[in-house]
Amino acid sequence: MNEEESEIKMSELLTSDNLLDFASSIKCEKSGSLMREGPGRVVSSATNSTNHVLCVHGHGKLLELFIFSGDGEALERLRNRQRKFRKKASKRDENIEDTAFLNEKNPALQDVVRRLPPILTDYKIRSADLVVTQTHVKVVVSMADNTLAFYSLSLGVGKEVKLIRKISLHGHRSNVRVISFSSDNLAMFTGGSESIKMWSRKTLNCIRTVETSSAVQCLCVLPGDRHILAGLEDGKLLVIDIAAGDIIESISAHQKDLKSIYMLPDELGCVTGGGDSTVKLWQLELVTLPSSDRKVLSLLHLKTLELDENVQCARVSPDNKLLAVALLDNTVKIFFMDTFKHFIDLYGHTLPVNDMDISYDSSIIITASGDKTIRIWGLDYGDCHRRLTTESTLTSIKFIPMTHQFFTSDKNGNIKHWDADVFERVLTLQGHRGECRNMSVSGNGYYVVSCGQDNVIRLYEKTEEPLVLEDEREEERAQEDDKELATGEETNVYGGPSVLALPTKKTISSEKAAELLLECLNVIKEYKDNLLESENKGVDKPTLPIIMTAFNVKTTDDYLLEIIKRIRSSELEEVLLLMPFSSVCYFMEALIPLLNHMHHGIEPVVRSLIFLVQTLHKPISSVNDMLPILRQLNVLATKKTNEFRDLVGENLHSLMFINNSQEEEELVFNITQNVQKKRKRQKQKLLKSVIVNI
Repeated sequence: MNEEESEIKMSELLTSDNLLDFASSIKCEKSGSLMREGPGRVVSSATNSTNHVLCVHGHGKLLELFIFSGDGEALERLRNRQRKFRKKASKRDENIEDTAFLNEKNPALQDVVRRLPPILTDYKIRSADLVVTQTHVKVVVSMADNTLAFYSLSLGVGKEVKLIRKISLHGHRSNVRVISFSSDNLAMFTGGSESIKMWSRKTLNCIRTVETSSAVQCLCVLPGDRHILAGLEDGKLLVIDIAAGDIIESISAHQKDLKSIYMLPDELGCVTGGGDSTVKLWQLELVTLPSSDRKVLSLLHLKTLELDENVQCARVSPDNKLLAVALLDNTVKIFFMDTFKHFIDLYGHTLPVNDMDISYDSSIIITASGDKTIRIWGLDYGDCHRRLTTESTLTSIKFIPMTHQFFTSDKNGNIKHWDADVFERVLTLQGHRGECRNMSVSGNGYYVVSCGQDNVIRLYEKTEEPLVLEDEREEERAQEDDKELATGEETNVYGGPSVLALPTKKTISSEKAAELLLECLNVIKEYKDNLLESENKGVDKPTLPIIMTAFNVKTTDDYLLEIIKRIRSSELEEVLLLMPFSSVCYFMEALIPLLNHMHHGIEPVVRSLIFLVQTLHKPISSVNDMLPILRQLNVLATKKTNEFRDLVGENLHSLMFINNSQEEEELVFNITQNVQKKRKRQKQKLLKSVIVNI
């Protein structure tokens, strides 16, 4: 059957209403089809607990509902359709006595299923679920903008769909980019591409939501926890009142995106850094509104530091003496805070610094870069104390207050705890699926909160449980071993070179095949021991192991041959090297009965023997018990190889003889046919000449 015929046959099977006659106790019959109003395929469907109502939706905004009627209602709908059909036929004076539809007594699918009013949502539907009461259907819909909507519609004739409740403010509509703790550690602030939200640390509920005109790039909580500063992607600086949830003032701080806001240690101002290559110093002040006598918080611009490259982030030392600015040219420049005079430069990163922080004693600065490295610098002379390497690009870094320990977040979704005094990683917290965008440490150091690409905010709490670094490293090594192969990526040879360079690569399937072969050898050895013990005691022979029965074999030799045949030819060498030396010796001894009989699996048996002798010649020849086995294997392998070669040669030449005989027969047949045709043409020609002469 060619490809066209197979495709036609497959399309007939897919479009046919008849099912294939499978020998199964379960049989499904097609009752009919329900036509949807929405375009595209069905993405998901849901029913209530009694399977009475069905709701389906596609990739769009339309949710369709169908209700399955009872037998009485379905029969009544069938009779109504028959009655309407008779009425229309009588008006057209048609003869309907022989119509099969009027004689039907069983309701069709269109009589059983009734369409309920559809629900049109504001955004694309992701999933839906429903609950059915005696009079209404209540549906919960999850939409693409991370909102939940609760609808209710009547089971009667009415077509009204009511929106009972909508949950839309408890989560961000997009990925959370920045996150920060309040000074009292009771609240958390998150910023996304459309809003800023305040969350309670105890209840994890959203308390306030403030809509923004652009994506939030950075956050800073002002003293007193009554106001926050937010830097937007369009360069604006927002002053937000937390209690009222309103934007007090919007300041055009930078011409491009505002990437960093940092509060001064004296809590009287802040510094901001933006994509316009400037760092600005601001002072907090109270301003009286012109329309009322109420005073509100505002910012007064004091100084501007012009730089050659775009600013990634800016930090001020806790002693308020130094200003550190990370630039796009992979460097960190240190300035004096009072005069903005240049102090030192920190070189070494190969990619721009994404985040940095300064210790509480103003002696150490740590930088996290996109080159997957953490550098610990001294602020006295700008020397690099240590370079720490990670597995992924770092996104944020924060010191634990009053310590030299710090946390980092990376694009693998991990939160890592480090010690800057001993330059060692303490702990790894795995939680986010995908990239971890930002991270913040509470003022008391007891909590760490992070946000990631998986639209999840994770809160970590410090416990009183003692932490043993050796146990953590052992657990990490165990996890790494689980990810890799059980016996490592390289092939080791017992008694030979440390690594054997094979043309094949060790795989999971080769390790599974090695385990299967080792299990086979153990079963054979145990069965032979039981058999010998039963013969000595004079009792009946033990029954075959269950696994041998499963492989449909009756002897141990057939079982071993079946396992060898199941190993892939490309993985045979790797499988043999994964076996321990004691099992290799027993395996070579078990090959003797296989070589005593002629069978079609002689090739992998001899190949296994030759490879083991070539690879493990030294350790095998050093065992005295293996020398007679090797001599016997040499004689048997040579004999069986020659016999198998002779058998193959005999079969090959027999086939060639048969082929030549067929070709000769075809040649004789063709010659005979040609001769007969030639004689026939000569007779016809002679007959024509005779007729002409007459």
